[in-house]
Amino acid sequence: MTACKKCQTALPEGTSFCPKCGKKVPLPPKVKKAVDLNSKLGFSAAEAAAAVGVSVWFMYEEIKQGNISYCQLHGRKVISRWALEDYLKKNEVPAREAGAK
Repeated sequence: MTACKKCQTALPEGTSFCPKCGKKVPLPPKVKKAVDLNSKLGFSAAEAAAAVGVSVWFMYEEIKQGNISYCQLHGRKVISRWALEDYLKKNEVPAREAGAK
């Protein structure tokens, strides 16, 4: 259970306002789930970016430059699981050695 930041009253779970002073309770931060490549056959650019570990902007740049293939589905770019796996294999970066810059 959490406490109100203003009056320190214990707050019931799921409440939006403190029952004693009326102060608004901040929402907990959203936690992003890791994307499992084997979970589905097609990914949006945002899901593909999360799976690869890059920004959505970067993923769209890779699509624009032809580095990753996609198909258009109802106005959205969809990246197949196999295209994403091929992209990861081609762009694999070797791990740095300790102390190397």
